[in-house]
This record gives sequence, structure tokens and C-alpha cells, in this order.
Amino acid sequence: MSECVNSKAWPGWARRLIPVLVIAWVAAAELFRALRSGLRPHTRSGGSAANSIGRCAVTRTVLAAIAFSGIAAAAPPDAVFRVDGQRPTAAVITAGVSWDGSVPLDTPMGRLAAGVLDTYDTLSIARLLRCATRQPVPADAETRRVAVIHLTGRHSEAGRQVEVMRLAQGSWAARALPLGAGIILDTDRFEAVAKSWPVYRGGFGHAPEPDTRGTSVSLAKPYIAGAITLDARTQKQRLYRGMPFRTVAADRVLEDETMHVRLPRGYDPRTPAGLLIWSSPSPRGSIPRVFGSALDELNLVCIGSDNTGNDRDVPDKFQMVFDAVATARQRFHIDDRRIYITGMSGGGKVASILAMCFPDVFAGAIPIVGFGCYSTLDDSWAEHRNAYFAEPRGRLLQLARTHRMALLSGPPDFNYAEMTARAARLESDGFRNIRFFSDPDMAHVMPTPERFAEAMRWVDEPWQQARQQERTQAETLLRAYLDAREDPAPVSVADRAALGAVTEAGPWTQAAWRALELLR
Repeated sequence: MSECVNSKAWPGWARRLIPVLVIAWVAAAELFRALRSGLRPHTRSGGSAANSIGRCAVTRTVLAAIAFSGIAAAAPPDAVFRVDGQRPTAAVITAGVSWDGSVPLDTPMGRLAAGVLDTYDTLSIARLLRCATRQPVPADAETRRVAVIHLTGRHSEAGRQVEVMRLAQGSWAARALPLGAGIILDTDRFEAVAKSWPVYRGGFGHAPEPDTRGTSVSLAKPYIAGAITLDARTQKQRLYRGMPFRTVAADRVLEDETMHVRLPRGYDPRTPAGLLIWSSPSPRGSIPRVFGSALDELNLVCIGSDNTGNDRDVPDKFQMVFDAVATARQRFHIDDRRIYITGMSGGGKVASILAMCFPDVFAGAIPIVGFGCYSTLDDSWAEHRNAYFAEPRGRLLQLARTHRMALLSGPPDFNYAEMTARAARLESDGFRNIRFFSDPDMAHVMPTPERFAEAMRWVDEPWQQARQQERTQAETLLRAYLDAREDPAPVSVADRAALGAVTEAGPWTQAAWRALELLR
């Protein structure tokens, strides 16, 4: 019977033939048994023994065939990913149902420019198939398409398309197109498989539609639930480890929320922008006008949320920050090395807390007239002496120390003394990248546009320096390629590799786009 069960991996035509063979085999066995029995053709009911034997044989034959058919024809859990019953040999994962076949898929930039998230070999496909479960997608489940997987088999020309979906509660699912039955995917396994997929889905047109660059507008729904969930476990691990805090999971209902976004005036998805999260202390989360000149100068997208001020429960406002990051990264082409956070007053404390507890998300912060850290002040500070969160450990602490944090305040601000004391504590604890932008006339208010731009430039400076090196390297490689050839069109594997190296050295630079055009 174990061989029968293993036959689930056989081609579809073989599985359909098996029940027919079983029926024939059982019928022959019953006939042979009847011939050997020597029974007379008379029974108590007056019918023949042969008829009785025949009825018994047919009954057993049908039952055996039905049972075996169920075993042989039962679909394996990963059937949704199979091509004609066989494991696929190659896969292309795309953001939509098709991709630009003229763009080479040899480099990350080329793949994303073509609308491709990744390509899989047999090893990666095996990991994908292990994500399948036997749990069906509920009929009333709300789903959102995340990607389409184009599968090809060893002997199949047709292939198969499988839609990957995100359910409202955060789980993952897959179903064959068009409108095939869906199955739930194992969350941990699938997120490990899809970890390398780019998040951006917005395409590479030259302007958003409608063109809202340079002004704060409400961001259209639906919003994206971030991978980081502020449940009790995450809060204990990242925020309050060892502290006597009662943690309550965030109440996440994104359809009830409102986000606001401001795109820089020169936003072009062909050039990734930075991202600045705005944490407002008031119920209104629209982007402050004082940020405008800095956002335009540095090519930063800014996003904020309503009802995340001082009156909102802390887990909820923290959760909205991560959901805003996830939403922005999908809608707009964001450089993940350049995600910052700012906020005023209570929002400034949110910015400093999350920047230090999640340095793997935020590369810097600008707390404005509000600042919190893990150090405890002396008793003279009374109710303001306590730590806001637990000290990060290991890799997270080391990473937090490398990021820049610009504090904005002035002596007239009632939070100024506490901010300076806490900044001094952090500096003594190895934080060498904290800078206080003190304004002698600044009370508990927003900074001037000039002061904010100065702080924002300083926080962004390490990325600017690294990006300039990428531009220089890409331009050098492209110039070397062009100088060595009369005709720039690639004609050999070496030519294509040289142009691909340009896109990897400085992805999304002008030199990289020129190299990609030559590769088409």
C-alpha cells in the first residue's frame, strides 16, 4: 500500500489509469476464486452460485476501486504549484500577471525594472512547495494579490500561473489562476522564502497619478500591514524586556485609519527616494509645511497618520508607524537604507524610542522637543527619571550606536533640560552620533524650515556619501565599457556581464539605466 500512496507523485494520466487496473486485477482474482470453489449452481434463493459470486466480486471490486481511487487521486498538499502533476523545474515571480521580456533578469535592478521579483531554480522551488498546507482558503476571506508565480515543468509547454495572496488577518495563501482553489501557506516558511522579494509595486512611470508632488494629501486605501507586529511578544523582546510593564497587543484595524503623504517635487520612481515617518502629537497626521524644503532638496517621501497622537495607546501608535513604512515601501520606490523617523513632543519620544529599538528599520531620527531613552536619571527628576524602554542588546545596540540622531529644542522648551540630560547619558554609553541642534529662541514648538533642513541634512549625510561612491563606481565601469568598444551594443556573455556589473555597482543611477538600455 505504501507504493500506492507514493503514486501521488505520478503524472495525472497514470493516476487515472491505476483504478482501471485495480478493477481488472480484483475481477480476475474473484473469477479465479470462483472457478476453484467448485460450488453448485443452486442456492437457497433459487439463484445460481455464479450470480452470487459475481455479485460479491463486483461489490468487492467496486469498493476496492473506490478506496484505491481516493488514495491514488488525492492531490498532494503542493498540487497548486505542480505542472501536470509534476514538480516544476523553473519559476519566475512577478508583481503582475506578466513582465517585460525585453529586460534581462541577471541583476536585481534588471528584474525589478522588468516587473520581476525573483527567479527560482529547483532548490528554491522545493522550499516553496514545502510552504503548502492542506488548509483551504475560507470562502469569505478578504485577499490581496502580492505576486504571481509563473511555473514551468520539464515536459510542459503550457506551464502554470499561481497567485500569491495576503489575507486580511496577515496569513498567506496561494491559488492557481484563473480562479483555482486556494490553500493557506505556512507563514514562517513562506516569509522565509519571500524575504528576498522587493516590496515596491508602483512601476517606473515618471510621475504619480494624479500628480500630487509637493503637497500633503490623504493616501488612498488599502494600507499595508507591516511585517513587524506589536504583539506582546515583540514588545517584550524589543521594548520592555525585564521591565514591569503590562503589555497589550496593538489594536490594528487599518481600514479605520487615515494616512497622509507628501512626495518631493522631483519624485521620479526611476530614482529611489528616502522615507521620513512623521509622528504627530495631535489627532491630525498631515505633513507639516516646515518639512517641505528639506523633503524636496533631499528627495524624501514623508508619511504620517491621523489619530496617533498623545491620546492614542502606545502599542497602537507604534504599530501605525510600521504599517506606514510598509505602505510607503509598496506604493513608492524607497531606498531601504534611507528610512528615518521624526516627531514632535510625544511624537519626538516615539521617534527616539523606535529608532533605538528598531535600528534594523530606521537609519536615523530627528526628535523635536521630546526625547526618550533607556537611561534612568537621578532622583531630582522625579516622575521624569524613569527609562522609557529597556536597553537594546547585542547587534541591535551596536547598530543603534552607528545611526545619527538629531535633537531639536532650545532653552525655552520645558523638555530641553531632560533632553540634554538623556542625550549626555547616551553619549557616555557609546552613542557618538547624537547631535543637539539647540536654538536659543526655540520653545515647545516646531523648528523653522531652515533649522529642520540643517538637521535632516546631517542625518542623511552618510547615505549621501555612500551614494556618491556608488555613482562614481557605476560611471567608471560604464565609461570603461564604452571606451573599449566602437559599437556599445553587447555581443558576448562578457559584454553583458560588464553592463550588468554597472547596474549592481550603482543601481538606479543614470549610468545603471544607460547600461540597462544597452542590455535590452
